[in-house]
Amino acid sequence: MTEESAKVLQKLMALCSRGEKCESEAYDYMLRKGATEDEAALAVEYLVENKYVDNKRYARFFVADKLRFNKWGKTKIVTQLKIKKISSEDIEDALQESYSESDEKDLISEELAKKLRVLTKYPKPKIWEKLMRFAISRGYQYNNVKPLIDNLLGDLENDI
Repeated sequence: MTEESAKVLQKLMALCSRGEKCESEAYDYMLRKGATEDEAALAVEYLVENKYVDNKRYARFFVADKLRFNKWGKTKIVTQLKIKKISSEDIEDALQESYSESDEKDLISEELAKKLRVLTKYPKPKIWEKLMRFAISRGYQYNNVKPLIDNLLGDLENDI
């Protein structure tokens, strides 16, 4: 490994100490900073061996953070983890630890209710469409969201 690549690895180790990174992020970082593919692969191997990087740990924290702070659904979380080249097994383990269907329904119900307050000036079909797009963009599945939106809009009619 060249001296320059060793310096980049030191910076990457510091970054990994401050926040969770996955193997693909570490590899891409090394490449962006000028390391060769072989050097980047060696660096990632070193980081994994010394527990700076752990895809399973990364997936657990990613799922918990995206559920708690971003209010994402299962579909979007899984897609983003696959983009980061996390194995399906690690994704499933992380979801089993932090995710439940009932929590997701509560979460999306709250988010839809918040969104509905902003959309009251639109006609009902447009509100339905906007709520559905919002929910799908957040990673929730149509079959889970449709009854919640129908219920919310039924309540809206009663309030008028």
